Amino acid sequence: MKYLLSLLLGIIIILSLLHGTNTIIISKQALTIWIEVLIPSLFFPTVMLRLFMEYLPFQFNTKPIFNIYSYRYILVGFLLGYPNFAIYLEDECQKGKISPSEASRLIYSVSSCSLPFLLITIGSALFHNIKIGIFLFISYFFSVCILLIFTKKQPIHPYHYQKTTNTFMKLCKEHMVKVGISLFFIGGYILICQVIFHLLPTTFITPFLAYILEFSSGVFSLATQPSTYQLPYIAALLGFGGICLHLQTISSLDKIKIRYTIYLAYRILQAILMFLFMQFFF
Repeated sequence: MKYLLSLLLGIIIILSLLHGTNTIIISKQALTIWIEVLIPSLFFPTVMLRLFMEYLPFQFNTKPIFNIYSYRYILVGFLLGYPNFAIYLEDECQKGKISPSEASRLIYSVSSCSLPFLLITIGSALFHNIKIGIFLFISYFFSVCILLIFTKKQPIHPYHYQKTTNTFMKLCKEHMVKVGISLFFIGGYILICQVIFHLLPTTFITPFLAYILEFSSGVFSLATQPSTYQLPYIAALLGFGGICLHLQTISSLDKIKIRYTIYLAYRILQAILMFLFMQFFF
């Protein structure tokens, strides 16, 4: 396996050198998406949410539904999206605030785009219609509820609030660094995946492969191709997340152990569910 991987990496390096001009052009396009779209829509909301959760002294406890005794992390998952949600859970797991098994269930079932991305980037910036972002979030919400039913064997126990001893400015700096690092890796994976994709022979390049490889560029591409199923296709792509985001999520986990085959199965199921819900709404 190591020899095969070394061979593949060697081929990629040679191709990137032989097609240096294309590599630079594709890298610039990937960086444009990262700098002009993802950072403006994700950095500020993510930092503010992390600070908000630090100072939130209570949890969202109700009678257990789907074997969940606290909805605090469900709310965070809706607002952060992946891979930032996975990074946040890894931090919480290392602090002992949540168990690895609980975190695994959340990553399997509450993984999708963040609410700010759906409303700001897709609804307002891309389609100039926030209602589309709202309907995409509703589709996401119902799909997550179904996935939580499938994973209800693992309970989510109440969160035990621990008052922080750090000052506000220290916490602000800490979370800005963590969010900045996570966004840096997001941009890095987008660049790498896009360059490798465009180095493949033309016989391997298909629109479907382009869409599932990196979801943000796939969404923008679908938005320029109006069709009857345009919004359901976009919803399905957002539910799946793209291989690039899968790599970002898996690489950000250390203490939390998940099986990629199971994770992939849940992403495919979520894509189907979001497609059906969005088709129903429109």
